[in-house]
Amino acid sequence: MVMALILSGWLLLADVEAPAADAGAAPVAGAEGPAATGKQQQPPALFQFLPFILILGVFFVLQLRTTRQQQRQQQEMLAGLKKNDRVVTTSGIIGVIVGISEPSGNEPSEVTLRVDEDTKTRIKVLRTSIHYVLTRGDTDPAKS
Repeated sequence: MVMALILSGWLLLADVEAPAADAGAAPVAGAEGPAATGKQQQPPALFQFLPFILILGVFFVLQLRTTRQQQRQQQEMLAGLKKNDRVVTTSGIIGVIVGISEPSGNEPSEVTLRVDEDTKTRIKVLRTSIHYVLTRGDTDPAKS
């Protein structure tokens, strides 16, 4: 809707023509303007590109806000990981968290996942490779 209003205003501005001189009126000496030369006066280049600049600016602000919000939610989810959470990694591995190591020095934080109940198979992945949490560890169906 806003885009249509901006474009219609821009088109109206581009279609402005100088008023036509009366056929019966005598031309005034030294009155040479856009109507006399037959050229249409163009608005400054800034006004022609202003709608596009505004649209790009709004798009950039909305995109930046959405990206920051998603990053904040991801960081909160990673900070809230705990034992017995059932998670999915970015590579699609589903497992239950059995241990979380805190970062030390240059080493990143690791999460130990149990991926098979029968054989107790465990793998270590980086905390940042956890994509999302399927179920929280504090919701144990056996206790309900």
